[in-house]
Amino acid sequence: MPHGEYHVGTQNDLSIAVTFWFYNHSKSRILNKLSEAIREQYFVSNSEPLYPDLNNLENTDGIEDTLKLI
Repeated sequence: MPHGEYHVGTQNDLSIAVTFWFYNHSKSRILNKLSEAIREQYFVSNSEPLYPDLNNLENTDGIEDTLKLI
């Protein structure tokens, strides 16, 4: 199916559909596209520094500052 297209199927009776999608892209290209989409949609630009989390590895209290970036 071409990029940007979609298909909606409807049927009054029982219906089964099987779809195969082939993406012949490298793993790094897909990861780059995914990272770019996340950055464009969710990243909030901010010049305030993100200070190091000095808590023990088991302590996740410092994660909130990092999560605020998105």
